Amino acid sequence: MLACIATSCSAGVNSDLRDWSPRVGFAYTPDRGKTALRGGFGISYFSPGYGGQLGTLNDAYPFIQGQALTPANNITLNPATDPILSQGLPGLAPTEQRPGATPGHIIPKGNLGAGWFDPNLKMTRAYQWSLNLQRSITPNLLVDAAYVGNSVNNIFIGFADNYPEPGQNLTDPATGRPLSLQERRPYYSVDPELVTFGLGFNAGVSHYHALQLKIEKRFSGGLQFLTSYTVSKVLQRGVNHTNPDNYMVDKAPANFDVPQRLVVSYSYELPFGRKKHFGQSWNSITNGV
Repeated sequence: MLACIATSCSAGVNSDLRDWSPRVGFAYTPDRGKTALRGGFGISYFSPGYGGQLGTLNDAYPFIQGQALTPANNITLNPATDPILSQGLPGLAPTEQRPGATPGHIIPKGNLGAGWFDPNLKMTRAYQWSLNLQRSITPNLLVDAAYVGNSVNNIFIGFADNYPEPGQNLTDPATGRPLSLQERRPYYSVDPELVTFGLGFNAGVSHYHALQLKIEKRFSGGLQFLTSYTVSKVLQRGVNHTNPDNYMVDKAPANFDVPQRLVVSYSYELPFGRKKHFGQSWNSITNGV
């Protein structure tokens, strides 16, 4: 159940108003259409999606407060303890001014999980380009070769912070007592109840390069087919990181990378029936079957 206590169009994030997205392209044929060379370049922008401007920024306190309702069983409702919608939404959780927070910024009491977002989040920007060479071998047979690429910047990424560094067994300098897991967190002195929190900002990058080959035969002589082959590589950096302290060193193929792809499709008209190689003298009933 979500109890909405406020509304927000940007949830504290400044608008990105510098997204210029031009398009340019060309086409050239040296022999009146039998051979064609085409190319293009463009810039596109995309919302960061889940976790970005349209995700958890708005779905967070104080814009939305969620409460988990777990009845004792799935059959019997206890009006004394289980909320009833006809009586209105349950009261919101108590709030307080926490240590280290800006005056006036109240947050719920109790164990706290927090998230930080860059107030100057940008739209994900994609540069896209292509160069294509097409040749008609016969009036019904076409071959095509293309280089396609793109470079994506400002990919929204997130990772955890305020976690105890591994391999450190710290002790209290006054008593010599080993510090607990919570006490070893970097921001324990700011708020002793603060656990691991998420950081979100624009830092990921992605690169795609592909060679696309195609042979197409238009329908003639009872046969039509399309065969395409693509060899490509998608590399990402900072997206699927393993070390949040140095996330930009994790450059690797994306989890959706498909290095090679072959697709063959065709249709063949059987040579049976009137005006065909077999069955030229069939009557209308036999020809229909």
